[in-house]
Amino acid sequence: MSHVSERLQLLAGTAITALAFGAVAPAVADGGVAHPLLQPQIGGKYNMYRTDISIALRKATGDDMSGLRAGGFVVAFEDKLRAGPTARPQMVTYPQEFTPNMLVVAAVVPPANLFATASVPFCADQNMAIVYKGHITVKGEIVPDTSAAVAPISASNERPCRRWLIDQGKAMMQPQPENANGAGRPAASLPAK
Repeated sequence: MSHVSERLQLLAGTAITALAFGAVAPAVADGGVAHPLLQPQIGGKYNMYRTDISIALRKATGDDMSGLRAGGFVVAFEDKLRAGPTARPQMVTYPQEFTPNMLVVAAVVPPANLFATASVPFCADQNMAIVYKGHITVKGEIVPDTSAAVAPISASNERPCRRWLIDQGKAMMQPQPENANGAGRPAASLPAK
């Protein structure tokens, strides 16, 4: 391959990566709330959650190709965040069409009252078994969830992550307990660090 061809491939790869993972202006329609994860920096640190999800899935599956699936998930997830909050939690699944042996990554986007403050639960399953579940904090940290997974209904073809994520979404809809400052604390979120 010629030097020019190699440079063009590098440029094309860089452009694709920038489009897929680059910081896009966190514009939200109608002047709504922009989610902290759409910011290029959080608390003075570069927002690395995109890379950290990829690393976590590659470690969990032992397959370097899982990083590509993580990238596709991040694009779908950030599209949902850019759309802005809704009254109820929303599920994001990537890919939309899948077979039982495929790696599928899904998350629950918090509802409007928790949109910019609650951690985002996400889960990956493959071969009808959970390979990773955790939370993305509003600071962009990936925190593994070590709680027992909720088994899917045995008679169904439901993905294993779906039941856990539905339970996480339901917890977000519960009335928020008051904290010492009188402000509600997200029921399904992790404590802020």
